[in-house]
Amino acid sequence: MGKRTPSGIPGKRLVSGGVFLGLVLVTLTPAAGRAPAWPLWQAFKARFVTYDGRVIVRKERDLRTVSEGQAYALFFALVADDRPVFERLLGWTRRHLAAGDLARNLPAWWWGRHTNGRWGVKERRSAADADLWIAYTLIQAARLWRVPGWRREGLALARLIASREVVRPRPGLTLLLGGDKGFVTHEGYLFNPSYPALPLLLALARAAPRGPWSGLARELPAQLAAVCRNGLCPDWALWLPGFGYGLPLAREGMGSWDAIRVYLWAGISAPASPGYRAVLRATDGMGRYLRRRDAVPLQINIRTGRGGGGQAPVGFLAAILPDLKALGERSVFASLRARLAAFRVRDGLYARPPGYLPRYYQNVLVLFALGFLDGRYRFADDGHLVLPWYPPRRWMLRKPAVPYLPRLTQFDSFQENRCD
Repeated sequence: MGKRTPSGIPGKRLVSGGVFLGLVLVTLTPAAGRAPAWPLWQAFKARFVTYDGRVIVRKERDLRTVSEGQAYALFFALVADDRPVFERLLGWTRRHLAAGDLARNLPAWWWGRHTNGRWGVKERRSAADADLWIAYTLIQAARLWRVPGWRREGLALARLIASREVVRPRPGLTLLLGGDKGFVTHEGYLFNPSYPALPLLLALARAAPRGPWSGLARELPAQLAAVCRNGLCPDWALWLPGFGYGLPLAREGMGSWDAIRVYLWAGISAPASPGYRAVLRATDGMGRYLRRRDAVPLQINIRTGRGGGGQAPVGFLAAILPDLKALGERSVFASLRARLAAFRVRDGLYARPPGYLPRYYQNVLVLFALGFLDGRYRFADDGHLVLPWYPPRRWMLRKPAVPYLPRLTQFDSFQENRCD
């Protein structure tokens, strides 16, 4: 490689050689590769993703990063065929959340600024939903981008999930807990109904047939039917030895920020997947609720069916759209989609009311929902990811060259992504 100037920018010798050709190739090949341009993903990256691959939750004072955010961004980068950003997200996740090795360590769920001003992991325990999405996305990325090492890494992470976050309370019953620590309580086994998504379980069952994934996929419809009341789902639920499924007393059977994803996952699953119809039936309460009322609730009491908590954020409107379409609620679907369009703000993201600043989680839900409805991705019957840009044409197979850019420091990353 050629000499570098003191500033870290390539010198004349390097620019006149291979890097000049690399710059030409980058000019000819869009950063998002073979996929059609996805303006919403570009806007999300610009606001929430640092150059070194960290997704920032801006509304929190510690400017935290959560493993869920890294997992979702990895999935969106794959859908967009945005491999350079995918690799930076994966590298940051490995280094800062998994102590450098996702094959041996579950990612810590919370990283941010400590009260002493230092940056690092703030809570070491894992979050099973993030871990599941990372393992799934690595396996799919290995197939779509032809990187066998990512498949091995994804399978190793799946084995960690199986050994530390999956339990079998009785013969024939398999549960995905909320994480590796703190989810076996005096009440029972605590789990989140929004953590296991049917396509992910089916794909992992195919990739790792000796794992618990087939059992989790078979159990999911019965689990949702047991903990969701009248088709409305709670944020958290329990399995109590000797009694079966129930609801935690402290949470009063409320569904809100977590539960909204149960409807989203049901809506984006493949109709011919095993268990799909049963999952859709178990989660059809929000469609009936919106048929009678004009607004998506921020929270809903699944026992009484009463909504409350004020105005739902914009992501809730988006998240319910695929479910409404799958249920055949055409008029409600059309009304909500038109309403959602009104909350798009100047930078291409979504915020409600329009004068508010866009939030990370709300735009994650919008990316999932609109990406699916616009045909940017779908899931096959066995859960594997289907993208319009794959299989590629022969001339597209070569990875585009990326010009050298100096690596940002921790401080640079913070300064480039100021708090809202």
